[in-house]
Amino acid sequence: MGKISFNKSDWRNFLILSFIIAGSILLLQLHITRSDLRKLQIQTEDSLTTYKNKVGELYTERKTNILTIKELRSKNSDLYAEVKNLKDNPIVVTKIKTNTELKEIEIHDTAYVDTVGVYSFKMSYSDKWCNIAGLSTINTNTMSGIAKFDSISFPNDITIDLIEKDKQLSFIAKSDNPYCKINNVIGSVISPEKSSVLKKRFDKKWVVAAGVGPTLTYTDDKFKFVPGIQVTIGYKLFGF
Repeated sequence: MGKISFNKSDWRNFLILSFIIAGSILLLQLHITRSDLRKLQIQTEDSLTTYKNKVGELYTERKTNILTIKELRSKNSDLYAEVKNLKDNPIVVTKIKTNTELKEIEIHDTAYVDTVGVYSFKMSYSDKWCNIAGLSTINTNTMSGIAKFDSISFPNDITIDLIEKDKQLSFIAKSDNPYCKINNVIGSVISPEKSSVLKKRFDKKWVVAAGVGPTLTYTDDKFKFVPGIQVTIGYKLFGF
């Protein structure tokens, strides 16, 4: 039966190779981290832009990023407060600012007299996106008036999407009510890799992996360990 031997020069070469590979990985990670920080700064300073879908509908767009809770706390206090106020840990959190404005409407109605010198006008306006009902009263004796609105409503559907474009994530939002303008949309994706639901859905157990380590080989009628790089198919137990 062959003997297993350990050659000092092989181990020395293996250690040197390991240090070179580890140093290269650290330098690569440092480069990636700096690149991510630059992208994060650019994304944070980005203003709102317009996004058009395939049928020509316009959305308000703003780039976003993937953050941890700790990073979100330092980047956006409003979104962080929203996350902390929720019972469950959200994966995506957004905040939309809108402004609903009627620039000009015309209301035509017939006045009726309540008492001498007191006239009342019904206020009623309705279209697909707005409903207004109320009563205006004018007293010509005192030259005063009052307007009372019984109801004002603006039916509105706001759509928010998270899209991937140009290797970046963006939130886009639109309102189907022409009286409503989206002034701002901010949001963040929070540590999606920690979601047990997403892990179960997307984490593949069988993987093709590459590794660096001692390899047992048989040569010169004996077994010996030599440094080597292996590519193998295996079952994933855990990752880091």
